[in-house]
Amino acid sequence: MFLGALLTIGSFCGCDHVFLDHPIGSPLRKEEGRKLDGTWYIPSAKQHATSSTLQLKYVSDGRLVMARLQWNEKQDRFEAIDSTLMLTRLGDHSYCLFDKILDEGAQGHWFFRFHHDARKGELRLWSPSPEAFASVVRSGRLSGTVKQDKRSMTVRITATPAELQEFFSKPEADELFENPQNEVFARRLEGWNK
Repeated sequence: MFLGALLTIGSFCGCDHVFLDHPIGSPLRKEEGRKLDGTWYIPSAKQHATSSTLQLKYVSDGRLVMARLQWNEKQDRFEAIDSTLMLTRLGDHSYCLFDKILDEGAQGHWFFRFHHDARKGELRLWSPSPEAFASVVRSGRLSGTVKQDKRSMTVRITATPAELQEFFSKPEADELFENPQNEVFARRLEGWNK
């Protein structure tokens, strides 16, 4: 797992998580995915002691490889760490999915909604709100489970791909994602691309 970047993203989103059993939407088209190729600077990474740059490269079928350098104290050298993500699109929204092994050993996806503004060279993320998704699952509007203890909440969405498409196509799905300050997650470093 691409721990450093995930920690940065996780700190952006908090300790509670929402997972999907199936991806949302269809793989991002090649021409859209290629617009993400390049080196990206993460302004908030400084405060989380992780690498502040990511290299992104769209490969095929909605797959994006994300890489960064990490210092290995024991071996006094840098190590390249990479991870493959899935990028999807449904309607006007794009999603980024990280593969995750769930408690029961099933494959799932940790996901975010994202927007890439090519003109400004900005990447924004909206994390799924665990509280909002828990409410949707508990009300029966979307099938899944909610596990909660004193320190964290995990919401697992078990809906079929068709159910996900129907649900996430509705305007109410917009209210389930949060980026309170509309923060920019990453900015493209010009001149470092390709």
